[in-house]
Amino acid sequence: MEDDNIQRYRSIDRIYTTGEIARIWEVSIKSVIKCIDSGHLKAVRFTTKGFRRVSNSDLVDCMVNHNIPLNGLDRYVRERED
Repeated sequence: MEDDNIQRYRSIDRIYTTGEIARIWEVSIKSVIKCIDSGHLKAVRFTTKGFRRVSNSDLVDCMVNHNIPLNGLDRYVRERED
C-alpha cells in the first residue's frame, strides 16, 4: 500500500518553491535551502534571482530516502484540490 502511495505522489506533475516545501515539511525555508545546498534534495535555479525550484518527483524521492512522512505532502495536495 505504501508503494502505491509513493507512486501516486511521484506521478503528480508539479514544481514546488522552497516556501511550499517548508510548509509541507513544517520547517523553515532556511532548513529547506540547507537540505538543497547539502545535496539531499535536488533543485534547479531557473530565475534570474536564483530562486530554487524542486520537481515533485525529486521532493518525493527525498522524503522517502530520508524517512520524511508523506502526510504533509498529502495534506498540501488536498488543500490545493479544494
